[in-house]
Amino acid sequence: MDIQSQKIELIKIILATTDASLLAAVQNILETQQQTLWKELSQEEQEQIEIKIQEDNRGDQLDL
Repeated sequence: MDIQSQKIELIKIILATTDASLLAAVQNILETQQQTLWKELSQEEQEQIEIKIQEDNRGDQLDL
């Protein structure tokens, strides 16, 4: 099973669940992973990402 298929299957499972504690656990796992990945980036990389996010939020783009 490729990663896109796995994502779709997980989404289906998440949408079908009514277990709030399971949803909270999944959310916690994903948030923890994101925080860990962020901490592994250098300060310069973090700043570049933050700048890009701000530009995208403002709609600053160069049409090539």
